[in-house]
Amino acid sequence: MDNKLLKLDFAPGIKASDINHNFDVVHGWITRERLRVAGYGIVEGFDLSADLNNFTVTVGEGIIINDEGEEVYIPSETFNVGPPEYITEEEIICPEDGILVLKYRPYSDNTYGYINYIPPNEGIAPLETDLKLQDLNTALRVPVMQVINNKVYINQNSWANHKIKVTYKHTNDRVDAIMLYKDGTYKYEKSIESTSPSHVELGDYIHHFCIGVVYWKIDTSISVEFFINHRSYRPVYVDEGNHLYLNGELYVKPKFIYFIEPENPEENDLWYDAETNTLYIWREYNGDWGWVAVNDFSTSAIREHKIWAPDNFPEDSQTFMFDEDETNLFYVPDTSSLEIIIDNAPLMSDQFEEIIVPNDKEYLSDGRGFRLKDPLDRATYVECIVHHNVKNKPLRETFQRAAIFIAENYEYYSSDNTAKLFKTVTEYVIGEDQLEIFVDGIRLTENIDFVEMIDDNTEATETDRKKMSNLFKIKSDIQSGQLVTHKISKHVWSYDHLDMMVHEIEDKANNALKQCEQLRTDLTSLNDNTVSQLNAIKDSITQFKADIGNLSDYLKKDSVLTSDNMPQEVLSKIISGQLSGLYPTTQQIILNNTKDTDFVIVSYVSERLNRVLIKDTEYTLTVVNNDIRVDLDSSLIASDANVYVQVLKVGDR
Repeated sequence: MDNKLLKLDFAPGIKASDINHNFDVVHGWITRERLRVAGYGIVEGFDLSADLNNFTVTVGEGIIINDEGEEVYIPSETFNVGPPEYITEEEIICPEDGILVLKYRPYSDNTYGYINYIPPNEGIAPLETDLKLQDLNTALRVPVMQVINNKVYINQNSWANHKIKVTYKHTNDRVDAIMLYKDGTYKYEKSIESTSPSHVELGDYIHHFCIGVVYWKIDTSISVEFFINHRSYRPVYVDEGNHLYLNGELYVKPKFIYFIEPENPEENDLWYDAETNTLYIWREYNGDWGWVAVNDFSTSAIREHKIWAPDNFPEDSQTFMFDEDETNLFYVPDTSSLEIIIDNAPLMSDQFEEIIVPNDKEYLSDGRGFRLKDPLDRATYVECIVHHNVKNKPLRETFQRAAIFIAENYEYYSSDNTAKLFKTVTEYVIGEDQLEIFVDGIRLTENIDFVEMIDDNTEATETDRKKMSNLFKIKSDIQSGQLVTHKISKHVWSYDHLDMMVHEIEDKANNALKQCEQLRTDLTSLNDNTVSQLNAIKDSITQFKADIGNLSDYLKKDSVLTSDNMPQEVLSKIISGQLSGLYPTTQQIILNNTKDTDFVIVSYVSERLNRVLIKDTEYTLTVVNNDIRVDLDSSLIASDANVYVQVLKVGDR
C-alpha cells in the first residue's frame, strides 16, 4: 500500500495523476483513522415512530460510519408495514353450559384487536365476518351473548348440547427488525405471528446495521414498542455537547473512594474517614452541600410499656399476652427486650419465658407476650417494659423505626383467572412499597409487571396513596401452574416521635389561627378607614359646590353671564349636579342621565378589599343612550361585596 504523498514539482507542470494520488492517500489516512479511533456503526439519529392509523413505521434521519470509514448521511424513510396478518379458524364445539372455549382468542380485522364483548358497557357485538356461530344440524345462526378472552357465551337454554360451528379469525404478536445495509439501503424484516414472538437472527445480517426491533402487541387494540438494545452503535462517539458514548451508552466518570478528604469534592464522591470508621458521600441535603454518612449504624433506645391491673388480670395468673393492635409492644425474641415488674419488684430472666409466634423464617418470628414460671397467688399490678433499639436519625428526616412485620402467602396461578387478579393475606397501604410479588421466586417490578388495585377493575393511581387494599394484578405474561408469592412488609414507628410531630403541627395551627385573627382585625380597620375617606370626599364635594355657588350670580366685566351668552367651552365644564349610590357587584350598574364627560368615582367595599378602584384597569365606563354603564373586572365580582359610586355631572343637560 502506497501511503506516502508525492512531491509536486510545479516547474515542468503538475500531472493530474499525481494530484489524484495525493488525494487518495489523504482520504485513506482519514478513513483508516476513523475506523482505528472509533470504529464503524451508527453515530446519531434514527429516531423510531409508528402511525397505527395506517400501520407505518418511520425511521428518522441519521448518520453512520460504514466499514470503509466513510461518513454516510441516511435520510428519513417510512415503511408501510400493513395491518397484522390473520388466519381463519373453524371449530365444532358441543357446549354443555353455554360456554364455547376456543383454541385462540378471536380477532377482528375491523377493529384490529381481540374481540372483547361484555354488554352493555364493554365492547361492541362482533360482526359475522369476524366471529360466526352456526348450528351444525340446522345451519341457524347462534347469537353471541358475550366474548371474554377465548370464551364465547351463548344462550344455554336454547343451544346446550348442540353442535356449534364456530368460524373466527386469530393472530398473535409479532417482532420485526429494521436493518440498514452499509451503503444506506434499508431492509424491513417481518417476523411471524406467534404466542412467543422473536425477531430475526441478527447474526445472519453481517453486512447490515441493526436500527431497532419493532414489537407489535395484539390485545383489544394494537400497540407498538421499539427496542434499540441491539442497535449497531459505533463503539466510540462524541456528540455535539462533547459527551462521550461507548457502544451507545453515555460514559460516566468513575467514582473512587478517597481515604484523605478531597479539597474540591464533586457530587457523589466517597470519602472514608478512618478515624471514625465512617463512609461519607458528598451530596446536597436540605439545600446545602456536604458530607453525608452512608454507613451510620448509631441507634437510640425507646421504651414501650403496658400495665395489667387486677381488673384485667389473666385467668391463669401466669400468661400475659399483648393485644393484636399493640404492635408497638411486639419485640424480637431472645434479645433481652423484656423487663417485668410486679409490685414494684423486677423479675429475673429465669422467672419468666417469652411467648413467641413462630414464622417459617426464624428471624421473622414475633414476641407477643410472656409467661411466668409460677402463677401469682393473687391479682396485682404487673408492668411490662419493652426495649427497642432504633435507627438514630433526626426527627425531620425520618420516623424512628421500632419493628418490621411481614405477612406472606402464595397460590398457584390458574388459567381460569383471566384477569390475573390476586388477593393478599392481609391488607396493605397503597403507594407505600409494602407489597412485593414473586413468580416462581423471581421478583416482579411494580407498575411494569404488576399493579396495586383499588377494586377488581380499578388500578391504583397517585391519588389513591395511603388507601388500604388487599388486591393486586399481574400485568406480565404468566403460565398456568406458576407459583405466585406475595409479601407485605409493615413498619411500626416510635409513638414518642409521632407525638412530638403532632405537638409541632398543633403549634403551627395555633399560630396560623392567631395570624388569621390579626388579619380580620386589620380588614375591619381598613373598612372603617375607607368609609371615613369616602365620607370625607363627599363632604369635600358638597363644600366645593357650596363655595362655587350659582354661576348666574357671576358677571363678566362688561355683561351679565348667562347660559345664553356663556361660551360652550365654559358650559361644558360646569358641574351641574351629583349622583351617588351603593350597588352590589353582582348587579348591572347603570348611572342614569350621565355622560362620559362626568366625573365618576367608584369605590370597592368588602371584607377583603376597601379602596377606590382604578378606571380602565379595574372597571370601565360605557355610554348607553343617555346613561353610563359601569363594568367591573370579573375578579372583583362577589356576592359579599358592594361598590359605592359618586358622580359629578359636568356641563349643561
